[in-house]
Amino acid sequence: MDNNYNSYRNDEDYQRPRKRVSRDTLRKRQLCALFIIALIVLIIVILFANACSSGKSKKDSNNSTTSTSASDVSTTADPALTTTTTTTTIQLVTEPTNDPNSGFKLSRTTAYYTVGQSEYAAIISEYPAGSSEADEVWETSDPNVATVSNLGMVTAISAGECYITVSTKKDPTKEAMIKVYVSGSLN
Repeated sequence: MDNNYNSYRNDEDYQRPRKRVSRDTLRKRQLCALFIIALIVLIIVILFANACSSGKSKKDSNNSTTSTSASDVSTTADPALTTTTTTTTIQLVTEPTNDPNSGFKLSRTTAYYTVGQSEYAAIISEYPAGSSEADEVWETSDPNVATVSNLGMVTAISAGECYITVSTKKDPTKEAMIKVYVSGSLN
């Protein structure tokens, strides 16, 4: 029995029988492999695109714009002579943009108050280099809407909108803004 095995292994012409695959089966396997590779490439591209776009949205998240439009339709006595006039008015409202290079990090960039309410404008978690809480300077853009103390306490005076700005005594060019909305009346 050992002789048969050795002679069987030494036979150089011997090849293991292979299963024959038709051309259709081979094409199907190739298409399947190609599809899997394309799917993997697509997933990688989507992941890179999401990674790139998420960084940009964080950077631009402080900026928002609002647009409005109106449309007028006028009809004459004759229904066939209907005239449509479209007037588009775009009103861009830009929210405060707090420059990350200013050094300030605030807990919020917008605040909502009712008339008579008093509350701190925001919590400052980081100051510009070389500045501290003692260097804060608070200002309001419209004291008729809201006032602010030297510690950042906002008091709502009347309905409207204004900006509260915090800067430092050492470098007044470094500032952060909070948009304040005051609603209601003092009844």
